Amino acid sequence: MRTFALLGSIAFCLASPQAWAQSFNIDFGVLGDTPDASYGAAGQAGFWNDFGVLTTTRVPLRGLDGELTPVVIYGIGGTQILDFDHPLSDGGDDALVDDMLIGFNDPVDVCVWIQNLQNGYYEVTNYAITPNDAGLLSRVRVDFANEGPRLVGGAWTGEHADGVSYTRHYIHVTDGEIAFHSGEWAAQVQSGLNGVQIRLLSPASSPLGEQESLGMRIDTVLPNPATSRQSIHFSLAHAVDRLCLEIFDPAGRAVCRRLLGDRGAGEHAWEWDGLDGAGRSVPPSVYFVRLSGGSESATRAILRIR
Repeated sequence: MRTFALLGSIAFCLASPQAWAQSFNIDFGVLGDTPDASYGAAGQAGFWNDFGVLTTTRVPLRGLDGELTPVVIYGIGGTQILDFDHPLSDGGDDALVDDMLIGFNDPVDVCVWIQNLQNGYYEVTNYAITPNDAGLLSRVRVDFANEGPRLVGGAWTGEHADGVSYTRHYIHVTDGEIAFHSGEWAAQVQSGLNGVQIRLLSPASSPLGEQESLGMRIDTVLPNPATSRQSIHFSLAHAVDRLCLEIFDPAGRAVCRRLLGDRGAGEHAWEWDGLDGAGRSVPPSVYFVRLSGGSESATRAILRIR
């Protein structure tokens, strides 16, 4: 891993072999009808793992480079494959959205687990558009994610759209596992998943991984996620000289830096307006706010949405 300098340039890069092996594309549907590796849907291009009905048997996943990894997938609640030839889809879209793993929430919803992941921050993009029924919405959630359940579905127009063909969740993984679901326990309705993309944003071992020291703590960010201003609340166990607050994007690039000066022990807050150092609005993404002073630091995720 390259070096990270607090007050200098940032050369930390997520495109390491370890990070690459922790990002995955997965297609649920008719076996053999899988997107090409050049297809990225609404996320990242790369090798697509191909699954029909999942069972409790753990199956290894291949990373975006097509190489086998120790990461495994299994599931319950998805009982059959829905296949439909939508006239507006072709190529990779056809392979992803024209079929899906479905269940009927009787009583179990469609549940999928991915295990043996490296701990860190992940972006989870779930695809859940029912190809033959624009009026059917699937309730999609990711356990312990920053965002709650969302309804996904609608008419396929030939392009991916947030809330229509997919939804995104951000999660801090601490136990090597991501669990996601479509539907609701005992709801007695059809729900399903076309596929999922898992992207490692920042490994726990990196300087941007969530951390706290004894002397300082980032208590909360309100609201989070947000489209406008966000208030960052933090606590200091003792006085700190030259306290610095920085906000980084997932690649480790500093987008905003403020010297907060000398701060005494107690609770404090600082408001971010969502602008970078040049006064431009940052794009929707997960960011990392890092508080540092002396030999101590604390980091938390902060989310910007449209």
